[in-house]
Parts: sequence; structure tokens; C-alpha cells
Amino acid sequence: MEAEKRLEKETMILDAAERVFAARGYAATTVKDVAQEAGVATGTVYLYFPSKEELFLALIDRGTRAVLEGIVRARQGKPDVIAKLAASLEGAVRAFSAHRDLARVALLQAPGALPACEERLAQLHRLFADYVAQDLEEARAAGLIPPLDARVAAWAWVGSFAEILLAWVRGDVADLEEVLPGLVAYNLRGIGAPGSRQPQRGQAARSAGPAERRSAGRDQAAAPGGFAAGER
Repeated sequence: MEAEKRLEKETMILDAAERVFAARGYAATTVKDVAQEAGVATGTVYLYFPSKEELFLALIDRGTRAVLEGIVRARQGKPDVIAKLAASLEGAVRAFSAHRDLARVALLQAPGALPACEERLAQLHRLFADYVAQDLEEARAAGLIPPLDARVAAWAWVGSFAEILLAWVRGDVADLEEVLPGLVAYNLRGIGAPGSRQPQRGQAARSAGPAERRSAGRDQAAAPGGFAAGER
């Protein structure tokens, strides 16, 4: 019971912190601001988070989990590894779309002021690239795509998403989900996926076949905490 109450209070503080950081930006936000938004004493916030920096990093960690969980959910039920690749982008886009203001703070403001934030974001980038590389290796082994360097292609795949994401938080892209079909089509063409063309919004490319369904078991056993081989 005590653990549940502590988790509830921590979640309430994090929710308040997300609203305040999103509204005021990283530099202008104080722990006192967060405490007032959460309706608790400033000292209470410090009981859970030793500093503003730790509080913001906890938000980044929570956001990272949301992205990973969104990717796992989007991949469920997809018929083959190519469709799962496309769904991975869709899941990441939807997770970020739900928190645009916080994403703007995390991607544009906090990294320069908080190096640990930049490292957290780089770790998410690496996890996503590792995930994509494993999918590409499987697609290549199944003969679904031509030979390629899976690691280089994975960084290019994730890099294109990162550039679109930055354009979105800067305001150059109005609707992240609106550009998703074009982003998916661009990346599928880049790896030589069969029948790759711009899909309808919300649809992943489909290329069903018994050989490529081997990845289904990994997704059924997926855990939301990361992209280890057994969590795919």
C-alpha cells in the first residue's frame, strides 16, 4: 500500500512537471513551480527527485518508455518483418505526437543545458537503430530485401525519423502523423522492400509470407522496457 501511494505521488509530480516544463521551458522552470502545479510542498518534490535536473531526466525516461511501448504495440499483429518495420515508425510517431510541447523542450532546450539529457536521447536513438538493424537482418535473410549493410541502413532509417521530428518541434512540419506515410514509403524504398510505395495514412506496408513470420513470436513476448533481442 505504501509503495502504491508513493508511486501515485511520484506520477502526480511527474505529470505536473511535464505541464510546467512544456509551458515554461527548461531554464525558466523551478522545482517550486512544479510543486505548486502538483499541489504539494516544494520539499515533497525533493523527497522524490533531488534536483530539477533529476526531475527532468525522470520525465525523459518516462517518455522513452512510452516510445518503446508505442513501438511494441504498433508491431503487434503485423504479418511480416517489413510491415513491422513500417509499424515501428508509426508507433514512434504516435508516441511523440502525444507530447509535442515536452518533446520541444527535450529536443531543443534541455540538451544544451543538461548534457545527461542529450545522452538519454542518444541512447533512445541507439536502441531504435538496434531494433531496426535486427529487422533488416531478418528481412535480408528471408530474401525480402536485397543485400545491404544493416547497421548503416538502420542509422539512416532512424536518422530520417529524427530529422522529421526536429522539423516538427521547430514548427516546420505542422502534423507529424500527416507526413508519416511519406516517411515510411521513403525508407521502404531505401531498403528495396518489395512493392514499396506511399501507403495510405495509418497503414503499414504489407508483404505476408511464411518465411518472414518468424519474428511474430518475439513481438508476442515483447517487454516494454527496451529492445533486447528477446523483447522484439
